[in-house]
Amino acid sequence: MKQFKRYSLWAILVLLIAACGGTPNPNNTRFVPYPEEAQVLGLVNAFRSQARACGAQQFPAAPALTWVEAVGDAAWFHSIDMGRANSDSHQGASTADRLRARGFDPGPVAEHRGRTRLPANPNEAFSVWAADPVACANMMNPTFTVMGAGLWGEYESGNTTGLAFWTHILTTPRAANPPPTPTPALSVNPTAATVTVGGGAIAFSATLTNSTASISWILVGPGSLSTTTGANTSYTPPSTGGTSTAILSARAGDLTATAAITINAAAPAPTLDITPAQATVSVGGAPITFTATTNTNQAVGWALSASSPGSISNTTGTTTTYTPPATGGAGTALLCAAVSANLSKCVTITINAAAPALTVSPTTATTQVGGANVIITASSNQVSWSMTGPGTFSWAGSSFTYIPPASGNGGTATVTATLGTLTASAVITITPPAPPPPPDLAPFLALINEFRSQPRVCRNGAVAENMPAVPPVAFQAQLNTAARLHSEDMAANNYFSHTGLNGSTFVTRILATGYTGAPQGENIAAGNTNVQGAFDNWRNSNSGHCQAMMSANSNEIGLGYGFNANSQWTHYWTLVFGKRN
Repeated sequence: MKQFKRYSLWAILVLLIAACGGTPNPNNTRFVPYPEEAQVLGLVNAFRSQARACGAQQFPAAPALTWVEAVGDAAWFHSIDMGRANSDSHQGASTADRLRARGFDPGPVAEHRGRTRLPANPNEAFSVWAADPVACANMMNPTFTVMGAGLWGEYESGNTTGLAFWTHILTTPRAANPPPTPTPALSVNPTAATVTVGGGAIAFSATLTNSTASISWILVGPGSLSTTTGANTSYTPPSTGGTSTAILSARAGDLTATAAITINAAAPAPTLDITPAQATVSVGGAPITFTATTNTNQAVGWALSASSPGSISNTTGTTTTYTPPATGGAGTALLCAAVSANLSKCVTITINAAAPALTVSPTTATTQVGGANVIITASSNQVSWSMTGPGTFSWAGSSFTYIPPASGNGGTATVTATLGTLTASAVITITPPAPPPPPDLAPFLALINEFRSQPRVCRNGAVAENMPAVPPVAFQAQLNTAARLHSEDMAANNYFSHTGLNGSTFVTRILATGYTGAPQGENIAAGNTNVQGAFDNWRNSNSGHCQAMMSANSNEIGLGYGFNANSQWTHYWTLVFGKRN
């Protein structure tokens, strides 16, 4: 077997012969595992110390494994065979037979293999096994109680592959054939620990059963031990450096037990900052908000120095708002935040004297085309006035009178008072004139029915058509709705067409109201201010409107009106025809 670091001359010669292609005797044994192999034990036991999922399987934390020399030797000789073959597949005899050849009668057996680049890093091999659901489940299996790991290629000069070959064996002694004497066992408590750079020491204890061997301690990684012999030792983290790990191994004869130590970087020094770091305000001016940022978990307190003018909104919390004094001259205020007696921060607030001000009232107003005048008053009677926008005005001293236009569509006027370099403005919104009241549509029914009661001559271009008298029609609510909506749409969107802007026709508009009869036709008119004008427009039309009103195919009508003073025709009319049996 190989010896860690300190080889006897004879052991070195034997290992060199084996590494250069000689045949190691499978019956040979080793003194101690390589440190990398011992780290595998520590990694596996740290892995088993916490519950985890392996694929779809859930495993509780499992007891720590014990290193057994025979299992480690079987793993090492198998790694030699993998290195010769430059393969990470199983070589030669079964794992169980290899263990029996070394005098270990195994129960259940699991074997993991791997290749990594030199220099050999046990974390690389272990991370592959931990990510594999089968290998993960093997390592969490509480049935397994012992293990061994074999590394070949790190210390052998005959290795020309540039790779390290790993074999990891998990097993337990066959229960039906217990050894004639109790099996020695070695464990470390705790098996995993977390410390901080520059932090306090942590105690470890080793428990050895069924053996009288002496216990020694070996540390791989940063930090130091209080003693390297005996059942107890204390680990002290490094005083400087960043996040890292260390492996602490207890050894007794052929037994090794390890603990994984996670070393966290030291906590940063407590800090406190205020933003903004400085500020300038004016007497009677706007408040300003300050924010404190700290990496501590302590509450932030705020205070103004005793001689500081102004006030703050909060005395605790991450933010506070400083309000300048309403009166007084220029000065300064000192605002401080603190999280402890030893950690505070202050900012200086410069307070400028209040600037001369000019105001107008009101600052906004609304009137109507042809509507009431608006009076604007300035805070000084020494101002001059100006205006942009529709309308006219007059002014005297601090008073400004706005006179809205008598016609038009309205708009916005801006009134400005000026005093030296100071200005103040008011915005006046002028709304369009109110629309006239909607016309009375009811008389239309009498007009159309009187028209239908006698024969008529209707023209369609140059062609005259004699139309006989037909029965009267009646208003129908859904037809009225279809007509009204189309008139309002034409008015609102300033167009005149039987086809809506959305592509609708009189048929689709009528059916959209839920009308159950048959749509028959549609007349539209624009520019007429009342029903008589719209009726006369259609009656005298030579484009089919007269024929539509005299059609015997209609027994129901709907009439609608829309208004928009800003549109081309202002007034829009729609007459639709329908028939229900």
